[in-house]
Amino acid sequence: GDIKGIWELSRFSWAFTLARAYAKSGDNAYAEAFWQLFEDWQERNPPNLGANWLCGQEAAFRLMAATFAQDVMCGAQATTEGRLARFASLVVATGRRISGNLNYALSQSNNHGISEAVGLLTAALLAPASAETASWERMGWGALKQQLDELVYPDGAFAQHSTIYHRVLLSDLLWMISLYGRVGREIPAFL
Repeated sequence: GDIKGIWELSRFSWAFTLARAYAKSGDNAYAEAFWQLFEDWQERNPPNLGANWLCGQEAAFRLMAATFAQDVMCGAQATTEGRLARFASLVVATGRRISGNLNYALSQSNNHGISEAVGLLTAALLAPASAETASWERMGWGALKQQLDELVYPDGAFAQHSTIYHRVLLSDLLWMISLYGRVGREIPAFL
């Protein structure tokens, strides 16, 4: 069958819904539900094993969704130090997954390379500072610039000629701009 059926739930789209519900209500039950689902997924999907680690773009989408939820629910009673440590382990695992296979995504010359570069930059910002994360940031910005130069036309059109993939491109870039702005970091002029 189509692997997208497996990947769809592991993109964590439900994390956005739970985060918004928590932000609106302040009800810890939404944060608890997020963390329980997050922990269950993590236990059933060890890094780099199984279908949910096959695609770096899927890993990037998952990291973005988990980051959004973790940020919104950081003050919730359910957001414990142990759960934040589990989140940090996802960040590192995702950074390693993407950095180790980024050349394959770039060779496709499509939205995968862009999403994975953004995922790698996200991991670089969120993981503890190290030589590894500094390398991820350099690699991520280099890959993103390469992909934008290659795939985005001077008028802003996208080489894939698909409104859905163009939306993915714009969502990825807005995520990056927002995330870097949130932590007070400058973004390169090419963006």
